[in-house]
Amino acid sequence: MRKTHKKSDLIDVYLEIVERLHYMNSTEIATLAMTAGVCEATLYNWRGCYVFAPRLNTLYAVSQALGFEIKLVKQRKLKRVA
Repeated sequence: MRKTHKKSDLIDVYLEIVERLHYMNSTEIATLAMTAGVCEATLYNWRGCYVFAPRLNTLYAVSQALGFEIKLVKQRKLKRVA
């Protein structure tokens, strides 16, 4: 069963990824970086908790490489202000 996150819950995905990074060795991190198409330094910065708010495209790429699915769903129409 896949877990769907709301926009406000994206930080939970990030924190879970950071937790997984703590259990990975350097070879696994290098493989993840290559698979996700991000720099290894980015993952080490996440692992060291140096990043407060990751870029959405990077978070999406890394989460996809780890097998997560992030969906952005429009919930309501915005009212036009004249």
